Amino acid sequence: MSTVERINILGAEQELENKVTFKDIVNTLRLYFKKVELQVKVEAIAFQILSLEVKVRTGIIRELTFSSGNTKMGRILNVNFPVGITCRPDAPCKKGCYATNGNFKFINTVLAYWRNYYVWKYWPERAAEQLSFALGGVRFFRCFASGDIPDYKFLDAVMKAAERNPKCDVWVPTKKYELVNAWMDRHNGNMPKNVHVMFSKWKDWEPENPYGFAVSEVDFCDGTEHSGFRCPGHCSECHHCFEMERGETIIYKKH
Repeated sequence: MSTVERINILGAEQELENKVTFKDIVNTLRLYFKKVELQVKVEAIAFQILSLEVKVRTGIIRELTFSSGNTKMGRILNVNFPVGITCRPDAPCKKGCYATNGNFKFINTVLAYWRNYYVWKYWPERAAEQLSFALGGVRFFRCFASGDIPDYKFLDAVMKAAERNPKCDVWVPTKKYELVNAWMDRHNGNMPKNVHVMFSKWKDWEPENPYGFAVSEVDFCDGTEHSGFRCPGHCSECHHCFEMERGETIIYKKH
C-alpha cells in the first residue's frame, strides 16, 4: 500500500473534524454508560463536554492534562483521549473496551480526555510544546491508555517530542496502523530510537506491519495458544513495553 493510500484511509492529512455533534458525543458516551436508564446521565455529560469545547476554543482552557498512572501502570505519566471518537471506525475492540470501565467512567476522567481532544484540535502548537516538556521530566511515558492517535499531526508531535528528549522511552500502542506506516514512509523508515510502537492485534484482526513493529495479542482464555512475552500486569516494575524491540509479541490477559 502506498503512502498516499495509507494517509487517505484514515484522513491522516486532515485536521480533526470541524464539528463533533451532540449526537457524536452521546454515541461515544454510550460506550461507557450502556444501560438505557442512564440516558439522562449521558446527555448531561454530553452538555458538559460541549461547554468544555467552548472554553477551549475561546482560550479559557489551553492546557493538556496528563495522567500520572493507575493501579496497573503505577506512577507512569501518560496522555489520553476519549474512546470512540479517536479510535478507528472499524476497531473490533470498541464493545467491551477496558478504557470504558472502572476508573475510566469517572466523570472527571471522561472530561479530562475530551479536554485533551479539544486542546489538540484548537491549540496544537501549544499542546505539542506541552508534550515535549512533559517527556523532559520523566524516564517513561505512555500514549493512549485510553483512545488512539487523534491525527497524523499528533503522531508527528510525539516523534518530535521524543527526539528532543532521548532519555525518555515512549510507548505508543495503536490500532491506527496506517498513520504510523505513512509516517515511516515519509521518514525513510526511521524513527527516534526511544519510541516504541506497538501494533494492537485483536483475534483474527491483523495489522498491516511492513516495518515489523512489536505486536500485542489479547489472551481471551479461550484455549488459543499464544507465544511471546506475557505482561505481568505492573508497568512501573516491568517497563518491558517501554523498551521492547521490533518483531516482539506481547501478550495481555483480557481485562
